[in-house]
Amino acid sequence: MARQKNGAVLDAPVSMPDHGHLSAVKASHSPHGAGRAQRFGITEANLALRRQFVRLGDAERATLESIIPWMRENAPGIAKEFYDWQFEFGPTRAYFTEHANRNGIGIDALRRALESAQSGYLISLAEGARTSWGVDYFEGRLSVGATHDRINLPFKWYVGSYSEFQGILSRRLRAHFGKHLTKALDVEAALWKVFNLDMQAVGDSFLLSTLESMGLDVEAIEKTPSTDRTE
Repeated sequence: MARQKNGAVLDAPVSMPDHGHLSAVKASHSPHGAGRAQRFGITEANLALRRQFVRLGDAERATLESIIPWMRENAPGIAKEFYDWQFEFGPTRAYFTEHANRNGIGIDALRRALESAQSGYLISLAEGARTSWGVDYFEGRLSVGATHDRINLPFKWYVGSYSEFQGILSRRLRAHFGKHLTKALDVEAALWKVFNLDMQAVGDSFLLSTLESMGLDVEAIEKTPSTDRTE
C-alpha cells in the first residue's frame, strides 16, 4: 500500500507483529506537531469504547499485569521462534532479504534487530495493562502501521503473522501453567483482545496513510465526541 519505495532505517526496537515487524518506530508527527492519534481523533474516551467492544477490561488488565515477569523472561525466545517461521516462509523471507539488500544491512543483522523489536513488542503487550492500553499505547501501534506501510510490507503478511504468534504463545503458556489450564486460557484470551486492538490501529493507520497520500486532509474529517476520524 505504500507510496515510498525507499526502505526504512532500523531505529531502536519497538513492536509488532510492532507487531514491530521491522523497526521500532517512534510516534510520527505531522509538520505542525500533532501525533497520529490526535490527527485521527483518537481520544481516551473513544479508545475506551474500542476496549469495551472487544471486552478488554479490568479482568484482562489484572491477568496481563500478572504475567509481566514471565513475558520479560520469555519474550526473546518467543521472538526467535516467531522469526524462525518468518524466515522459513518463502514470501516473507524474500521480503526481508530484499529489505536488507536495499538498505545495505546484512540479513543476520536485520534478523537480530527484528527479534529485538518483536521482543519489546511482546513485553509492551503485558506492560500496557498498567495504563489500560491508552492513547500513548495506541499511538505506538499507529506509528508501527505507518512504518510498515512506508516500507511496503504487504498487509496480509502483517495481519497473518498474528496467527503464528497465537500458536507460539498458546504452546508456551500451557507448558508454563501446566495443570492450571484455566489460567493459561485466561492469559490467552486477554492477549488475543490486545492483539485485536493492535490490528485495529495498524489497519486504521494503513487506511488513513493511503487517504493522505491521495491528498485528503484527514484532520478535516468531521467527528463527534464519541467517534474518531477512522469512522
